[in-house]
Amino acid sequence: MQKVNQFYENVDSYKTIGHPGFEFERSGDKSKIISITHHKKNSLFNKSMIVEFKPLKKNPDPNDKEKSYVSPFPLTVKTKQLKHKINNWEFSSEDYPTIEKIKSKKSK
Repeated sequence: MQKVNQFYENVDSYKTIGHPGFEFERSGDKSKIISITHHKKNSLFNKSMIVEFKPLKKNPDPNDKEKSYVSPFPLTVKTKQLKHKINNWEFSSEDYPTIEKIKSKKSK
């Protein structure tokens, strides 16, 4: 298991199509991510599950002032689905408790 802290745009997965993601753990060909969106509610798992996302105090994209939300639990995706790194994003210190709580949950 390797600890990672990297944002990716448009995670290519049936779980998070088109949404950026924050990768925080990698093991073999699998990665654990937290999905990021502008929508309070979003569908996951091929639209079979509507999930209420957690609000962030500050958008991790410094160029985007729109409200952002994160998945309430980590998602496990194939590492090869994480294609385009984003280097200038970061979670605010105010959002760290929310992110750490999500990271500690069991992934889906």
